[in-house]
Amino acid sequence: MAHRGLRITALNAFTPGVHRAGPLSVRGPGSVILRETRDGAVAIAVSDPTTERGTVPVVIRGRAMRAVTADEGVRVTRVPGGTRIAVTTRRAYGRSFTATLR
Repeated sequence: MAHRGLRITALNAFTPGVHRAGPLSVRGPGSVILRETRDGAVAIAVSDPTTERGTVPVVIRGRAMRAVTADEGVRVTRVPGGTRIAVTTRRAYGRSFTATLR
């Protein structure tokens, strides 16, 4: 789901497989909200809606980005065609983890 006027894309999935919304893809269950700023930065929040996963992997397709800020447990790496974010969600009990990318 995306709202172009607000520059927000949201993805919420509870089943196995790859799920996509706009530039986002998540493998397996995951809740992701991405907000693009006018200056080119991206703010992202990721959580495990099942509270059972150890890691939630997210890919943002497009230009490669790096972390400006990131919560503990958030790893950002460049991949062909975009940026991969791996969030350690073990024992987070649904808590959201955030990062700002540029």
